[in-house]
Amino acid sequence: MTPSPDDARPDGPGPRARAVLRACLVVGVALRLLLFAVNPPTNAFDDHFRPITLYLETGEVPDRDACWECYHPPAFYVSSAWVVQGATALGATPPVAQKIAHALPCLYGILTLLVLRALLLRLRLPDFATCTAFAVACFLPRHVYMSAIHSNDTIAYLGVTTSAWLAVRALDAGCRVRDLAWLAAVLAVTVLTKYTSMVVLPMAAASFGVAWWWRVGAPRARLVTGLALACVPALVVLALFAAPNVRDHGKAFPSNLELFHQDYLDSGRGRRDLDFLGFAPWRAIATPVLAPENRDSVWTVLWARAWFDMEPRFLPYTDPATPEWWEAYRTWLGGAEGDPWPGTAALTPWTRGIGGTLVALGLVPTALMLVGLFRCLVGRWCPLRPADALEAARLAMMPVLTAGVMAGITLTAWKFPYTFALKTVYILNGLPAFIALTALGADFLRRVGFARRALVAATVALCVASTAHVLHVVVAMLDA
Repeated sequence: MTPSPDDARPDGPGPRARAVLRACLVVGVALRLLLFAVNPPTNAFDDHFRPITLYLETGEVPDRDACWECYHPPAFYVSSAWVVQGATALGATPPVAQKIAHALPCLYGILTLLVLRALLLRLRLPDFATCTAFAVACFLPRHVYMSAIHSNDTIAYLGVTTSAWLAVRALDAGCRVRDLAWLAAVLAVTVLTKYTSMVVLPMAAASFGVAWWWRVGAPRARLVTGLALACVPALVVLALFAAPNVRDHGKAFPSNLELFHQDYLDSGRGRRDLDFLGFAPWRAIATPVLAPENRDSVWTVLWARAWFDMEPRFLPYTDPATPEWWEAYRTWLGGAEGDPWPGTAALTPWTRGIGGTLVALGLVPTALMLVGLFRCLVGRWCPLRPADALEAARLAMMPVLTAGVMAGITLTAWKFPYTFALKTVYILNGLPAFIALTALGADFLRRVGFARRALVAATVALCVASTAHVLHVVVAMLDA
């Protein structure tokens, strides 16, 4: 389900804002399509084709321990298999069918931008704040990367973002049956994309709960009934997914590490002393790849990996003249304590410069997001004393979504204290919250003249640097 024209704010953005939003969308879509076109389907963090292949071979959802990625909920794999079946029936060869399956995450990434735009336009924000936040979303390097990588991540981002938009739309329209039906369907699909996507349930409950408390959006009885109707299908499908897991593996939501490498977990090999308290952005700016000085700082790594290819998937194409260094780097990155660190002298000045620039520019949206979070918790839209009760209800989901994804990654890293657990892709399910809170922060700072001008400059610089970086990767991959 994609946004329709009537989902804009009643007054709509002004002509200049419409032009900016359109330009950001066009360039953002183009960057994702270009990177997807040149990226080999196998250049990914994990093999997400295997569950699709197993489904095609058997016609059934594979067992959780049938392959490394089979533990995931099945929505992405089953829907991809249906698309591959259709393409094959139309005469597509196996390589073409594989690239078509690879195209689905790119499609989901593009649709996420469209729904984010619709969500921002439903919030009561000035054009400046809307354009700033949407530009960040369109040029966010990690989202561009993931739209070109075959995985089940972008469908999860799309599901969470669409759930947020539909929840806001339902409150705006008095909880109409059709809006609740769409919300129920999307919630049910979303919770079957990734474990991290289950955060949509407390997210929806937060907004409906605040609306119930302040008696806005719909009568209280209708709000309670609407929330129940929206969430019950998702809870049912989750129970159906979890029941065989408990029966066969003793856990409702087992991980692949627990299924395949419990002995490794028990041995303690490769475990690291992760720093859950520190935040040292200067270390990632100075060295924009995972390195001894930055890889054990949880928040530094999670934040920096949003803005650059810190665990390189694309840099080997832009810095290809040092294959021995890349081999040594991968050995160090995936090895145990004591493997030699090869240093970063082999990285080109461009990689160091553009990486450090993008990571540094990422501090600006991060600061805006924190300002927006403060405004939601204790400022203008605090649920306890809001200036606008309906807007507070619609925004109540954003802190809950933020807290949910952050708590999820914290628990994951605490349970599995390894560098590979610190993936920004796990917290990008909070994308609608991050972007909405960025808009609230931009709205606050726009009132100060010099801050507004500095924010415009930083946002433009982020867009330009991100575009230059992605185009450089595209050209390098074409040459390769």
